[in-house]
Amino acid sequence: MDYKVQITASAECDLDEIIGYIMTKLCNPQAARHVLSEVESIYGILARTPAAYAECTHPLLRGHRKATFMRYLMIFKIVDDTVYVERFFSELEDYVHKL
Repeated sequence: MDYKVQITASAECDLDEIIGYIMTKLCNPQAARHVLSEVESIYGILARTPAAYAECTHPLLRGHRKATFMRYLMIFKIVDDTVYVERFFSELEDYVHKL
């Protein structure tokens, strides 16, 4: 079964901020490209087998799953045949209370 992958406005904003930080603060366009490549790869997996990623264990995140890559997390949920990518976070952030 193929899934539709929908990226929320919040997730797009989060990703823009991450890429902007890597590009301007860290001055590392190669790392920014690598992050984007990882995200695109995960989107492909989500379109095919989103349940391959672990469910979030915190009670406040019931029904959500997370994909970890590099030092970041992608939080998403599966509803019928659609995967909703809700947010991106640094692994250092208290993402449970920001979602």
